[in-house]
Amino acid sequence: MPHTNENEAAPAAEVMSEPITEAAAAAPAEAQAENTTETVQEICESFIANRDALRKAVKLENMNMYVLAANILTTAGVTADAEKLKALRKIMQKKVSSISYLVIRTELPLLAELCLSEDPEATAEKISRIYDVMKKRCGRSFYVAMLSILLSRTMDEEQAAKIAERGRALFDAFQKKHPFITSDRDIAAACLLALSDKTDGEILEECEATHSHLKTAFADSTFPQFCAYILCLTYGLPEDKVTRLLELFYALKASKKKYPRGHEMEVLAALSLTDISTGELMDTVIEIEAFLSKQKDYGALSGFDESRRLMNAAMLATAAFGDRSRTEVNIMAAIVALAAEQDADDASTAAIMAATT
Repeated sequence: MPHTNENEAAPAAEVMSEPITEAAAAAPAEAQAENTTETVQEICESFIANRDALRKAVKLENMNMYVLAANILTTAGVTADAEKLKALRKIMQKKVSSISYLVIRTELPLLAELCLSEDPEATAEKISRIYDVMKKRCGRSFYVAMLSILLSRTMDEEQAAKIAERGRALFDAFQKKHPFITSDRDIAAACLLALSDKTDGEILEECEATHSHLKTAFADSTFPQFCAYILCLTYGLPEDKVTRLLELFYALKASKKKYPRGHEMEVLAALSLTDISTGELMDTVIEIEAFLSKQKDYGALSGFDESRRLMNAAMLATAAFGDRSRTEVNIMAAIVALAAEQDADDASTAAIMAATT
């Protein structure tokens, strides 16, 4: 497989050194699969129905966790029923320790995963066992808990242990190279990369080259690192994948939609891995954002401003167009973005409380 090195970062940055024109952004998208509009509409309606069902089943959770759990259901093509979710919650409480991160931080996503299972009790037990295996090598965290939920779809404990071992080695290499920007979220990405049939050397080299391109383009090192992981989960030249991501980002910018330049970019990175044209992806994100803006608790007074709605829209566009073989990757991108938003909300709330006491 061809490789690039850090010294090759300049060409990719130069490709998109100027944003694409507004006219180019507004150009008609190429014809794609039939019934695309209907599919997107169905996904949007299913997402809102799933969010509302989850809110009826489990009260007073952070809104971002409702979004994440609804995305898991919607991506799987399932529209949940609140009463079924309540029954599944009782199973979850019986089968999973109340002090586990699987309940403390990931109750809603776990509930969504059980809703997809034909045998919820067995699935709950399996996820709990896999988490016990994963945390021995990867630590106890929200991200490892979420990773355990996703890996349970296709793996048993023995396979998960091997992924944890390889993922830990990759994470240690990332942390050694970038000690100030590598955090617990990176361990989950490292384990996803451990699923690849690329060698460790290939993974590390490609991630470094992709990160170099992205940090040059955005003059930032933090969020480009996780974007690099997402992009490296497919084959191709780093500069080509970075250019594709930048094309989508600048297309939205040229259309007067300011997609946020933070961890939300990881969702856009996952969306950029689809085969759909940049024009159609841009149109779809804008269409979904407009739909969300009219929904309850997504308007101006909800805390979900346009930038957050755009990230949610990119997430749902990925559900519409994403490669089903990369479902775990797409969901993990949303996990990191939504968790970053929740952390920001928690910090803002703490600051307000501190200022008023």
